[in-house]
Amino acid sequence: MGLSGWSSPIMMIISFFMCYLAVSNYMAKELGRDISTVTYEEAAVYVKGYAYAMLIGAFAAFFVHSSEMRRKVYLLAYGTVVMLVTTDQKWDKKKLPDPDSIKGQPTNTSKRIIFIRHGESLWNEAFNGSKRPDKFLYQVAKALVGEFMLLPEFDSVLLDSPLNELGFSQAKLLSRALASWPRGVDQELRTEQLARDVASLRGDPEGPTSVVVTSNLRRAAQTAVVALWARFKPLDEIDYEEDEDGDFDHESSSVGSGGVSMGQVGQFPETIKVLSALQEVSRNVDTLSLTGTHSPVPLQGVQAALNLSSPVDAAELFSCAHNAGNKPVFGTGLHRMQTFCEWVFSQEEEVVICAGHSLWFKHFFNTYLPASAEGHDALDCKMKNGGCVAFTLERGKSVGSNGGHPDVFVHRADPDSITIVDGGFDNKKKLQKAAAKAKKAS
Repeated sequence: MGLSGWSSPIMMIISFFMCYLAVSNYMAKELGRDISTVTYEEAAVYVKGYAYAMLIGAFAAFFVHSSEMRRKVYLLAYGTVVMLVTTDQKWDKKKLPDPDSIKGQPTNTSKRIIFIRHGESLWNEAFNGSKRPDKFLYQVAKALVGEFMLLPEFDSVLLDSPLNELGFSQAKLLSRALASWPRGVDQELRTEQLARDVASLRGDPEGPTSVVVTSNLRRAAQTAVVALWARFKPLDEIDYEEDEDGDFDHESSSVGSGGVSMGQVGQFPETIKVLSALQEVSRNVDTLSLTGTHSPVPLQGVQAALNLSSPVDAAELFSCAHNAGNKPVFGTGLHRMQTFCEWVFSQEEEVVICAGHSLWFKHFFNTYLPASAEGHDALDCKMKNGGCVAFTLERGKSVGSNGGHPDVFVHRADPDSITIVDGGFDNKKKLQKAAAKAKKAS
């Protein structure tokens, strides 16, 4: 971070010490003493009132004249309210129609959905990392220091937490897995459906038509761009290839006659749609977006992660018509999921690729998987950071529930269609509990 954002506080501190020296010099002359003999306590009697007034004035000016600080203060206040009173996680699945009420209906329509969980974020690193007290305290302290350093800027470590170094690496690993498929994949896992899912992710011309969407949070957007960069690279960039470290080597690539560099206006073959309906389901402040309504998501760190010659132009890469800004305090994740489902079935593409979040995905599966899927990892476990899972989402008219109301549409995630593309679900703890239970029973 540059020092420009800290210019006002630095000048304030310098002014304070200049005021202290001036008062000390004045006292020395008035009392006929050497300035070195004037103690801090003696000077403080004279300087305190002036210093306090100056400090208050400087802070007030800092807040009044810094639009970034005003926006951050507002977002912090909003985040505090969300943490205390939000209803984001409050809905009862039992009151919803049974997804199996539309199973097997000939009039059903369906879409293939692919979930990509973001890579590890700075928030994950600070609060979900090591459980050792010393490491945990170090991680939290590191995050708080980082937050303090970003105080004068409209950026944050904890609010709308971005990817950390490991998170970018996880996104690049997914990119490499897609590029190299089916190399390294067991023969029995190379199903026709998996091949179609990979083709959709890569944007292969012979594959199913697809559209890529992301939540309005930075870590999801960063993951989508890095993991799927091969399909978004500018049209005038030819033969962009990953090197052995998963970076895109711009020096060895051929550039079109226009000489267009990465991210210049109008060069992307397609856009990524920003859907605020995908915003994470939680009361934590890392689920609040720094991005305003109909605004593109910032892509800090993406240029370095992809080894690009110039920054990616987020304003051109993202389509923001469906970015409605931050989630409401008294809304629910269920409402956003229903909005997402309606949007999915309004699209022409066969496949919808979603870059999003673990709790949103887990809640989605718990809401739209039928009771017959009990015990499935999708219900019990979060997706791994950088993980990718595909499934078929069905839509039909409700039969046998809600009185069979003719206008009720029901959505059903087909449990038999769930395919692990890469990474999958973090079921380590679940397996450990099952093993311990089996051991105890025996």
